[in-house]
Amino acid sequence: MLLVLAGVLLSLPLAPRALQAAEAAWKVLFNGHPSKAQVVEVEGRHFVPVSFPLEAGETIWEVTLKTDPAGRTVQVLRQRKAPPRRADETCRICEGDGECHSCYPTGSGMNTAGLPCMVCNGSGECDYCRGSGHK
Repeated sequence: MLLVLAGVLLSLPLAPRALQAAEAAWKVLFNGHPSKAQVVEVEGRHFVPVSFPLEAGETIWEVTLKTDPAGRTVQVLRQRKAPPRRADETCRICEGDGECHSCYPTGSGMNTAGLPCMVCNGSGECDYCRGSGHK
């Protein structure tokens, strides 16, 4: 499992089954869509894994977390900061359907190993156009 802490990608061993079952009660929303990503507890603190695609050059991201511990809900908003895109062009990554093509099956939020897709963070939406289908 990978975690991002202060911009550093960390790898953690898999949690015991009991901990995984307890953490399954958290609901994770990624960019407004339900995600299959799970909250992880490390030394009494809770973390939500957020992945970033590697791209040539410099990419600036803004990540906002809204957490409701009482309701066991976390909302993650991850946005690429870039010049505005022209809405009249079809997205070159998803070819206009708005679904993540790295998922298996497409847009499911899962990868071939049955784990949350690292490209879309389990949301199933295209990371490049954020599900709009437009560039």
